[in-house]
Amino acid sequence: MPILTRLLSTFDYGIIATFNAIRTNANPVISMATPGAVGRAYYDRDKEGFDFQCYMYNALIVNFALLVVALLVLVIFKNFIPGIEGIGIFWLFLIPIIVWAAATSNIRVKLWIYQQHPRNNGIFRILQALTEFGLSILLISVFLRSWKGRMIGVGITEIIFCFIAVYMIYKYDKLNPTINIKYIKDILKFGLPLLPHSFGWMLIWTTDKYFLNSMVGVSALGIYGVGYALAAGISLLAAPVDTSAAPII
Repeated sequence: MPILTRLLSTFDYGIIATFNAIRTNANPVISMATPGAVGRAYYDRDKEGFDFQCYMYNALIVNFALLVVALLVLVIFKNFIPGIEGIGIFWLFLIPIIVWAAATSNIRVKLWIYQQHPRNNGIFRILQALTEFGLSILLISVFLRSWKGRMIGVGITEIIFCFIAVYMIYKYDKLNPTINIKYIKDILKFGLPLLPHSFGWMLIWTTDKYFLNSMVGVSALGIYGVGYALAAGISLLAAPVDTSAAPII
């Protein structure tokens, strides 16, 4: 942050805050709690007649199908999103792709938790974070001295680590590339009831940013975003504890 606040304007930070808010809004729908569904199914993998490798493949299919739906929804309702005039259509469409990539890689991360491989989980997340911030700072300081460098850095990182995660699933956990309607229904049955809770959480985290964007302006939102990030530093301590203490279903 000390580097980015010197390289970016308050307007740039406002665009980034809007970008993160829309990203948070899209996450529950595109993710549909598929990492949690796969984690639950992991404990059913030895049951007779259950194909866990096929279940994982169908979870990936669900995520990709929801990505397509999200892109179609954005095409229809793009003019109703506050702050879109500052982002642009291309960058708006990049957001669901980033969310899809993050949800897909999170399936591999969740599996490491349930398989009790915290080291792999930590290495993957740390490398991802270092790549994201390193690439963002490089793009902003050398090539694109604007919010676009940050968004491209996040997008490239999420997509790269998504493909790495899928490759690792294919190599070590195997995949059975067979579409199974029963498994798709089970994944949706797991994820759909969680949407109201996810939407409530989503509104708590993003409504303030939309109001500020519409009432005060993008630059004011940028100042608020910096303060919000500083105040949210406690999550750096809380998130690892929460993840480590996640109960086994």
